[in-house]
Formats: sequence, structure tokens, C-alpha cells
Amino acid sequence: MNAALWRKAIVEARLLLVCSTGLLFGFHWIFVWLSSYISLGGMRDFLLTLPVEWQQISGVGVDEVATVMGRIGLAFMDPVVLAVTAIWAIARGRTSSVARSTAAPWKCYWHNRCDAFGCWSLTP
Repeated sequence: MNAALWRKAIVEARLLLVCSTGLLFGFHWIFVWLSSYISLGGMRDFLLTLPVEWQQISGVGVDEVATVMGRIGLAFMDPVVLAVTAIWAIARGRTSSVARSTAAPWKCYWHNRCDAFGCWSLTP
């Protein structure tokens, strides 16, 4: 039973999975390529002079940002990555068969069908 549910979930999500994977792979590839050309020699000293509260805003420490690995770590906090992750979560949570089966459908006087996500009319 568990294997059947996994198979169904993968089949339902394959287009979104391929597009999200391709977008994130391409974005990170370009991010790493561009980061390899940036030298943060004097920028490290500037970042260390910032107040401690400002230094704590970033998820990667100031000492680590000066290294190549630290700059690559910044890629995971980029808005592109967060947007793709949010789109994945919303799309999969909204259209999954589990969400459809657990939503409590009920009839509405003005609409033909309503569920936990909203109402819509089946006829114009």
C-alpha cells in the first residue's frame, strides 16, 4: 500500500518535480559560476565592522561568507530557492489526492460544489 501511494504521488508530481529540479539546478550552477569570479578581500573587513545584530541577520556567518563554501551556502537563502520551495509546497498540498480525500466536501445553496478550499459552480 505504501509503495502504491509513493508511486501515485511521484506520477502526479513529475512535471512540477522536473521543472523545479531544472530551475534550481540551473540557478545554482550559475550562482556558483558567478561566485567563483568574486573576490571578497576588502569586503570581509567591511562585514566584520558591521554591528553584531546586523551580522546575525544572515544565516551564514561573516567569516564564512569570505570563503567560497560560505558564498555557496548563501545560495540556499536566495529568493528564487524560497519561491520554488513555496510553490512546490502550495501546489502539492493543494492538488494532492490526500488533500482532496481529507477535505470535508459539502453542498452549498448557491453553488454546486464546495469544499475546504472554496466554492465553484459546475454550471455557468
